[in-house]
Amino acid sequence: MINQETNQQPQAMQPTPRQSLPSWMRRARPWITAVLVVGIIAMFALSIYQLSFLRQSEDAPGAIAVPASASNANVPDRRGLFLQLNDGSFQELLPVTEGGYVVPFGAANFKAGQIKWAVASASMNFTADQYRIYKLYRDGSGSDVLTTTFQVVQLAEDKVVRFAPADGNWPPGAYLLDTSSDEMTGGRTYGYFIIGDWVTPVVPNGN
Repeated sequence: MINQETNQQPQAMQPTPRQSLPSWMRRARPWITAVLVVGIIAMFALSIYQLSFLRQSEDAPGAIAVPASASNANVPDRRGLFLQLNDGSFQELLPVTEGGYVVPFGAANFKAGQIKWAVASASMNFTADQYRIYKLYRDGSGSDVLTTTFQVVQLAEDKVVRFAPADGNWPPGAYLLDTSSDEMTGGRTYGYFIIGDWVTPVVPNGN
């Protein structure tokens, strides 16, 4: 008796029908892709421009122009850390709560001979020894404390003091303004600024 076996091939799996996109979406897809690509390129280019501007500009990108008080031209109209320029205008430094020897990226940058006073406006009446200005070393390894002239500008309302190097000269370089914090909890507040050209040093990891 002969056994006969039937050689049956397995049925091939049928592909799932693919749902086609609406015609308007198919037509718009190249345009959507182009817009996304252009947007990504624009964002990248803007980031590069901003980094270059912050590094090279001498128009104080790390500071904000603020008006003088309506009652006293030598006093800014708010509390904070400021630089008073030779033309009498004020630039508010962006404050930070941690100070160091390396200038943070984007610190305010001014031209040589542009700054007259560093100014602090607070609700508390601080003394001269609570304010310090450091001139930072270019390699980021340390700093020198400047001998400063200290003047009380206003005691009513907000307390305002101003100070500058004893000889009135601000040499080119990077500076750290170190003041008591205008908070009940105490602490320190810092402001960085640069005069002239400056390249922030690259500090090795772990230092």
